[in-house]
Formats: sequence, structure tokens, C-alpha cells
Amino acid sequence: MKKSVIVAIICLFVLGMSFRGQAQRREKDLLLKGEIALAEEKYKTALPYYLQLYGIDSTDVKYNFSLGLCYLNSLADKYKSIPHFEHVAKNKAEFHRVHYYLGKAYHFTHRFEEAIRSFKIYKGQIHNDRNPPISPEELDRLIKMCNIGIFMTSNPLNNSIIAMPNQINTKYGDYVPVISADESIMIFTARRKGSTGYRIDDDENYYEDIYSSENIDGEWSPSKKVITVKDDIVVRKKNIFRTDYSTVINTEIHDAAIALSADGQKLFIYKSDGRRWGDIYVCERRGKNWSSPRKLGANVNTKYWDGHASISADENTLYLSSNRPGGIGGRDIYKLEKLPNGTWGEAVNLGRLVNTQYDDDAPFIHPDGKTLFFSSKGHSSMGGYDIFRSVFENGNWNGATNLGYPVNTADDDIYFVLAANGKTGYFSSARFSSTGHQDIYKVNMPLNYDDMPVLTLLKGIITAGDKAVEAKVIVTDNETNRIIGIYRSNSVTGKYMVIIPASKDYSITFEAEGLLFHSQNVHFTDQDTFIQIINNIELCDDEYQEKIVLNNIFFEDATAVLKSESKNELRKLYSLLEDNPSLIVELSSSIKMISTEFDKKLAEQRAKAVLKYLIQRGILANRLTSSGFSSDEEGVLVETLELHLIGGFMEDTYSPCMQDELVVREYTTMKIDTITEDHYSYTDSLTKDFVVSVDTIMFEDTMVILERILRIDTLFQLVDKSKLTDDQILDLIIDEKADFKLADNLEDFSLQIEEMRKEEFSDMKDLIGQVFLLPDIYFDFDRDILRAKSKKILQKLYLFLDENPELLVEISGHTDSKGNDNYNLTLSQKRSKVVVKYLIQRGIHQRRLVAKGYGETNPLALNMNPDGTDNEKGRQLNRRTELRIIGINKSKIYSDVLIDFSDLTYVDNLITDYSVNTISNLVFRVQIGVFTQPADHVDFSFLKIRKIQREPLGNGTIRFTAGALSTLEAAESLRKEIIEAGVIDAYIVAYYKGRLIKIDELDKLLSE
Repeated sequence: MKKSVIVAIICLFVLGMSFRGQAQRREKDLLLKGEIALAEEKYKTALPYYLQLYGIDSTDVKYNFSLGLCYLNSLADKYKSIPHFEHVAKNKAEFHRVHYYLGKAYHFTHRFEEAIRSFKIYKGQIHNDRNPPISPEELDRLIKMCNIGIFMTSNPLNNSIIAMPNQINTKYGDYVPVISADESIMIFTARRKGSTGYRIDDDENYYEDIYSSENIDGEWSPSKKVITVKDDIVVRKKNIFRTDYSTVINTEIHDAAIALSADGQKLFIYKSDGRRWGDIYVCERRGKNWSSPRKLGANVNTKYWDGHASISADENTLYLSSNRPGGIGGRDIYKLEKLPNGTWGEAVNLGRLVNTQYDDDAPFIHPDGKTLFFSSKGHSSMGGYDIFRSVFENGNWNGATNLGYPVNTADDDIYFVLAANGKTGYFSSARFSSTGHQDIYKVNMPLNYDDMPVLTLLKGIITAGDKAVEAKVIVTDNETNRIIGIYRSNSVTGKYMVIIPASKDYSITFEAEGLLFHSQNVHFTDQDTFIQIINNIELCDDEYQEKIVLNNIFFEDATAVLKSESKNELRKLYSLLEDNPSLIVELSSSIKMISTEFDKKLAEQRAKAVLKYLIQRGILANRLTSSGFSSDEEGVLVETLELHLIGGFMEDTYSPCMQDELVVREYTTMKIDTITEDHYSYTDSLTKDFVVSVDTIMFEDTMVILERILRIDTLFQLVDKSKLTDDQILDLIIDEKADFKLADNLEDFSLQIEEMRKEEFSDMKDLIGQVFLLPDIYFDFDRDILRAKSKKILQKLYLFLDENPELLVEISGHTDSKGNDNYNLTLSQKRSKVVVKYLIQRGIHQRRLVAKGYGETNPLALNMNPDGTDNEKGRQLNRRTELRIIGINKSKIYSDVLIDFSDLTYVDNLITDYSVNTISNLVFRVQIGVFTQPADHVDFSFLKIRKIQREPLGNGTIRFTAGALSTLEAAESLRKEIIEAGVIDAYIVAYYKGRLIKIDELDKLLSE
């Protein structure tokens, strides 16, 4: 019995030794895994290992210290580190920087006085630390932050902080909220399970995706991923998404929302694969989805970190945070202005009143255009990033003001945005109440908050009939006639939103293709608060709308003198009548000021003043009538001006012209029948098939000439073109009766222009060789005179070239097969030169343009049907004008060297006197053009010249010349050939012993 008990005791002892050995091996294994994770700074991975070790021995100093480190480096659980660090400090006060880490834990949890004590203890020990994590100076700064924290928490502001609901905040990280000015939509960044690509980054969190939520009657909708119209191209293969990053918003790399335009129609995003700095892109709202991301230019994206941005309400200024060289501290805030060509200018640092030697990040410019919010680790931060405000006044940013507690805490508080009304803000923070790594919070700003925004938010829905319309909304400062913003309504909902600065006079115009414009005047005198106006607009075409109220035509007090503030509205009115030549309208003025008789007379004078403006710019007088009356009706506005649509007429019936005197052109086929003082009539002496009568009407100091076509078979020009300007010629020419229609399979060029304006080509060389048909450019039959109906497309062509100044283009003319081949070639060349001349006279640089005629050599369709009959539609298609991109001038600068032969009369004399003279070492060339940095992007193959010389002139400028001829005669012959090919400003340059010489030197050489 005794023996069996002893055996049992021995067995139990052996078994106990085995369990203890297994426990020791398990503890050792947990410790090894925990230490490896800590060494790699993977605190989230290390945490469960040390929790198990702490469960094994809760008194172990090392386990407590490591567990404290894991909690301290979490986003929302920093407070849990305190008891573990306190245990270490109590039992082993000198243990490995414990007082530094305990001080940080106290700091994060607003136990500022305890934090100061711990920091001071570590400051006394730091000399024993071989590799301290912080310098004594930085320790002093932490102590200063704690003192700021004591002051701020003792003097809290009247803010209420509310965590966003679970439709937005989840157990994962949700941050960087961006909102529209009216808070109707929020877009934010999240690192949730189920992110695109299902990838986890080195920091143990999912890659970032972009989500959105809508505010519907005060309730936020469940958030969902933001998508583009091209999201269907994403194909999942083997659990990995292979995505072209430029086509969709959310991809398998980091995609973060960083800014939203005030109207909610432009979204700025940041993309990075986590291994290098990313780039900033912009997307535009397309109905309920978004366009493909478009990468911003080189002034925005550099090889350094450019990670956050904000755009002003007028979309002309971009604020950017970057660590690019030349800044004041780590990350600085910069400002970029939009250039006339739509790109962003140079980045300008906001200076030391905003930026510090520490990180300054997350700029947000309020819709008022002058209040900047940003986050900084400098200034008077109480710890981490605090949110600050600076106001632009008297040409400078004033000092940064801390938004105070409870908005700011001792941890990171960042990405603040504020609604247009100044009452509600949103920001990201990791605090005790956070449900995830970071959460989004809403803050109600105090009623006594200084400098509340003063502006007007105008929003509504634009419709036509019962359908939503994508319309352009143009806001113009009436005082300066400067457009301060161009916006678009959503193509699906029709919703629009406009921010209007306070206490100025503005006109707002609503325009949509095929519909009559609508204008409004907005003026709030001495505005001192935020105003929101719901303004729904219904646009109509001329069949359904009887009148347009002209709200932005202004007169001097009690006179009919138009004020300069009226220019914008008058231009709109002119464009309406120019683009709709069938409209007949009445201008009606109504006044109720002094007396019935005075008011009626003044009203009539004002209507006639507008009438005169239109007639002087080419609108036919018989399309216009006016009326004025004194308003004594109840509800009629004081001083109103209206455009009443009262009918239409045949476009080919009349054609206007204004000049000081009428000059009758002589024609060999025309016999003048009668000439009277104010009436001219003559007939065609050969065909006798038409009669033209001309009536002159005096409208104050302007002569209006009306041509009445009684029979339209053969058309003649009535007035000597040499006495008129180009614009008057375009207005004068009588339109052909036949309509020209494009084939159904050809795209409309104006739509192509709009699309090209929106694109920012990553490689402009891809454009070279693209050809665009220019519809609606008409010429007189068998002549090179542009018709009036060509003006609209010519204006669009001018705008296209003006807004894309880097393009070098060829304007080519084509004919059908009727007539002699050489004649058609010559005619097409002349017609292309007329279009080029039009563009040059309006300011397009002549070195960007080439005129080329191809005659009948490049048909788009058959001129004859297979059965030998005439193919009229095919010939119409072949009689066309085209634009071809022939080169890219990347610097967009056209610089001329000294034009040695600019005096053409002098050159002609030289050619006459010395045309066949030859001198040793004297060579003549024909200069084609001088361009800056053309590289290989200029194509002169159309000249059919074997060799084009390139002569670098310095600063990236290159002179292009042709030929190396010994006589002026030969050079002049080549110059004429090149001019005929389309380079209309080609001229001769002379080189003596390889050096370009001036004309007086040449004269001296030739005469010796």
C-alpha cells in the first residue's frame, strides 16, 4: 500500500515537471513572436502575444512594458497603456525609458500635470540613454504642449462634438471627410475589410478606398464605394484586381479622397501604391457616377510628397500640402492659381504665419474664399496635429488661431472642413469615443464664433419641361465684367450650386445647348451674414418661351445711357440673336419712377439704346422692334427690360451691312437700272433671273442697309469688299439657298472641341495627325469669300485654338471633282488661306497655322454613283474644310528673332537689283518659322521639301529654314513655293560665312 502511494507521488511529480516544461516552451515561443513583431513595429500583431504573456505573469516588468508599447501605438486605445507603464515605473523606475512613454500616455489622455512630471524625470535620465528617442529640446516642447493643454481644457469652447453615425463610422478607419458647401454629400476615405483588391498594407490595415454618403433630410445614407462610369472594366482574376489606375477611382492601391469642390461636382483624390509618393487626380461628376481620374500637372504633382489639397469655390485657386524642397518645415501649405489655359501655375508658399518648422497639412479653404483651416504640429498645438484657422486680410494671412478644446485634443485632429453657413464642421480624430482606428466627427460651431462667413449660396434644379438639364451656370462680376466662376448642373438630377461673395453686384446666366438663356441679378447691399437661396430654373426654347427678362442691363440714373456693367448681358443677348437668326424680337422697357409721360419716354429711349447696340453689331434691324411704357400696374417691377419673342423669318431673305457710305461694285454682267438717293435696284443682264432692291435706313448716326432678294437663283455681292472690315464682309454676304448637311456617320466638331478641352493629354504627341472636320464653313459658289453662316464655327475654332496654345495646325481645303483639277487645287488653297487669315486677325499666332489646299485629291465619298449619275450628297461631303494637328510646341511660347527681311519693299528692290548676283560664302535660305522647344513635334512634310534645317538659337528656340541657295532669285522662287504650300509668312534670310546677317550688311555685300 505504502509502495503504491510512493509510486503515485513519483508519477505526479514527473507529470508536473512535463507540464511545466511545456508551459515554459509555450511562453518562450510567445515571447519570441512578440519580440519579432515589436522589432518590426507591428504593434497590432504583437498585442495578442503580450496579452497571453501578461495572462501567464501579470507582474513581469518586461511583459507590462511591451504591452504598454502596443497600446500606446494604437489609434484609439492609448489610455490602456497607462496601468502597464505605471507598474513598470513603480517596480523598476529606471527601466528603459518608461517615464518617457508614461509621459506620452498621460499626455494623450489629457493628464497633463502627470505627463509633465514624467517628462521631467526622463529629462534627468536622458544622459544615460545611448540612443534616446527624443532630444532635450523636444522634451521641453512636449512640456510646453502640456501647459497649452492645461490652459485649453480649463477654458473649453462652446462646441458640441458628435461622432458620425454607423452609416459612416465603422470599426475600421474612417477619415478625411470632404463635403459640398450645403452638406448634401460627404465623401471620405476608409480602410475597411473588403477594400478593392483585399490587400493589407505594412501597417496592418487594409488599403484605402473612397466612400460617399448623402444627407437626405438630415439623415446620412449608408456609405458606399465611389464609382466611375468605367468601373465595369475592372476584372478580378485570382483574387487580384488588375486595374488601369487612370480609368477608375477605387483600385488595389491606396485611393484617398482629399477635396471636393463647393458644388460637389469635382472630386480630388490621392493615389499611391504605398511604396512611393503618390499623385493627385481630379474626377468630374457624371450623373450619379464620376469620370475617370485625370492626373493634375507638374506644378501640383512632383517627385516629392504632395498629399492633400483644397479648391476655392470659384475653382481658380488650389491649396496644396507638400514636402517639396524650399519649404519652411517638413510639410508646408502652398497656393496655386489657375492659368488662362486651365492648367495650374507655380506653387507659392503661404509663408511663416501659416507654415512652421514642423508639419503643416490638410488645408481647407472655406467657400468665402478668405478663411483657411489647416492642421499643424507647430504653432500652439496641444499635441499631435491641432486644427487652426487663418484669415486672408489686407493682402496677408493673419496669425494662426487654434480652434481650441474640445475640437482639438492632445492626439491628431486633422482634415477639418466647414459648411458654407459656418455652423457645422467635420474632421477626423482618434479619441476615447472612437469606434474604429479613426472616426469622423461633426462639430457644431459656437454662435459667437468670430468672423462667421458672409456669402450667398444659390442652389436649385435646372429643368427643361419635365426633364433635368445639364446647363452651364456663369457668374459674372457686373462691376468688372470678370467671370468669377463657371459651373455645371448635374446631368441626371439637374442640381446646381453656386457660391456668391458678399456685397457686390453679380449677374448669373444659365445656358444649355438648344435652349434660350436665362439671367438673374444678385445684389445684397451691406450683407453681413450667410444667405441661402433655393432658385429652381426652367429653360425653354423659342417655341415655348414668350419672353426673357433681362435682369443685368443697367442704365445711368434717369437716363438711357448704358452702364458698363451691362456688357456681359448685352453680349449674351447678341449671341442669342446671332445664333438664332430666325428670331424676331421686341425689346420692351417698363419704368415707374417720376411721371407717366417722363417714364414712357425714358422707357422708349432705353429700349432703343439696346436696339442700337444690337444693330451696330450686325443684327438686322427688321428683326428688332422696341416699346416703352410707364408701369402703373400692380405687381409690375420698377425699371424692367424684357425681350419678347414675337416671330421668325426666312434666313435667306435679308442681309445687313453698316458703313459710312454705300459703294456700288461694278460687274461686267450687271446693268444698273435705277439709282436714287435711298433706293438702288439692278438686274442681271445675262440671266435676268433675279432682282435686288436695297433700302437704306438711318438709325440715329448709323446707316442700316437692307438687301431684299426678290428672286434667289444667282447671288451677287453688292458692296465693294475693299471698303469693309472682315466682320462686315461676313455680315454682308448673302447665304446660299441650299442647305449643306453632313453625313450621319460624322461627329460634330463642336462636341470634339468640348471633349478635347476637358482632356489633359499625358503625351501630347498622340494628338499629331488627328484630323477634325469643320462643318458649316461656307463659301460663295466658285469663290473664296466666307459666308455669314460660317461665323459660328469659326468662332468655335478660334476659341479652341486660343485655349490650346500648344497646338500647331493645318487648315486644309477640299473640293469635289467638278471643274479643272488645277483650278480646284488653287480654289481650295485660297479658301484655306481665308480661314487662316480670319484666325490670325483674331490673335492666333501665324506661326501656329498652315493653309493647305488639296483640291479634289482626298475625297471622303464618291463624286459619281456607280451607275455614272451625279452623287450630290457625296460631292457635298467632299467640299469641306478640315483641321489637322501637325505639331506640339510644348512651351506654348512663340518667339521671333530679328526679322532681317521684314521690309518687303526693300527686299523686292534687292531682288530686282541683285537677283542673279552670287558671292562666295553667301547663302540664302527661306525661313519657315521659329518655335520654342518643338523637339520632334513639328511636321513640315506637307511642304514636299527634301530637307528642313533646324538651327538652335538658345533657350530652347529653334529656327526652321529650307534651301541653301546662291542667288536671291532662286530664294524668292522657293519662298513663293512655300507660301503657296501654306506658310504665308515665309521670308528670306541670308547667311554669310555661316552667320546670319542683317539686311544692310547684305546690301553692302551685293553692291560691292
